Amino acid sequence: MRDLTRNGRAALGADAFAAAYDQGWQLDRATAATEVDPARMPGDQQVH
Repeated sequence: MRDLTRNGRAALGADAFAAAYDQGWQLDRATAATEVDPARMPGDQQVH
């Protein structure tokens, strides 16, 4: 989780990361589970 957070901030910038993080907390459980599905990640970033 620490690496994911650090990488997300580095990729998006602090403000955009904070906005995305806040938006994520607004999702209902079913939608959130769909949004974090590793199958949705680009090819080289998929979790195996």
